[in-house]
Amino acid sequence: MTSRRQHATLEPLNTVLMVVEGKTEALYLNHLKERNSNLEIIVCGSENKNPSKMVNNCIQKMGEKEIDPAHGDLAFCVFDVDMNEKDDLQKAIKLADRHSITLIISNPRFEIWLLMHFRDKFGRWALRKSKAF
Repeated sequence: MTSRRQHATLEPLNTVLMVVEGKTEALYLNHLKERNSNLEIIVCGSENKNPSKMVNNCIQKMGEKEIDPAHGDLAFCVFDVDMNEKDDLQKAIKLADRHSITLIISNPRFEIWLLMHFRDKFGRWALRKSKAF
């Protein structure tokens, strides 16, 4: 039996740019494109892995893709804290703020954040480690 229900295709109203550090982040965030949304989602990897250079890369991509936060578009940089120097993190925060870029910083790693969504696997591990409770 075929469904009579029509799936509406929404024209994108705004664009979301996400500049990511690694492959895992890109794979996860690209799944957001599969949702029926009126946002155009662009996920780009960054050649530079330190935070301030990633923000500079994001600023460049904003120009190329005509991302304009004043008109409702959004720009994000997604990276792990890892062993980045504190001075570079501070520089990235200030630069991102000046250009309306939101930083999504995972600590310790993005992959840990993903694992936390699998309660059965992570929950059992957490219970074994926290016998004191």
